Amino acid sequence: MPARLISTGNGPSISLDKPIVLLGRQDECDVILESRKVSRKHCCLALINQTVLIRDLGSTNGISVNGKRVESATLSHGDIVSIGGHSFQLRWDSISGSQSRSPPPSSSASSDSGMDRPVPISDPSIKPLSSGGNRLAIA
Repeated sequence: MPARLISTGNGPSISLDKPIVLLGRQDECDVILESRKVSRKHCCLALINQTVLIRDLGSTNGISVNGKRVESATLSHGDIVSIGGHSFQLRWDSISGSQSRSPPPSSSASSDSGMDRPVPISDPSIKPLSSGGNRLAIA
C-alpha cells in the first residue's frame, strides 16, 4: 500500500515508506523541509490500516489540507497538503508501482497489511542515517 506525497512545486516527492514519517527542519526528522516557515518538528504522517493521517506537532505556521488549516486530518487520494510553503498531493501507488486513482481496498480478512515492508526509494538526495532510517532534505 505505498503512498507518496507528490510535490506540486519543484521539490522532490516524499515516499511514506514507514508507519510514521516526521517532517520538519531538524536533523532528527525523516524529511527535512528547508524553510523558515517550517518548524523544527512541524508535523507527522502516519500509515494506519491503509489510511494516511497527518498531525500538526504544534508548529508556528500549521498545516493545511485542501486549503483549510487543520490540527489533524485523514487524507484521501488527491488531497493537497501544505506545509510551511511546500505543497504536496497525496497519491496511492499500486504494488507494481503504477499510479492508481484510489487507495487499495481494505480487507478485514487479511492479517498482512504490508505496512512493515520497506518501500525502495531511488531519489539520490536521500541520505542514510546512522540509526538505520533515511533522511530527505528538501530545499
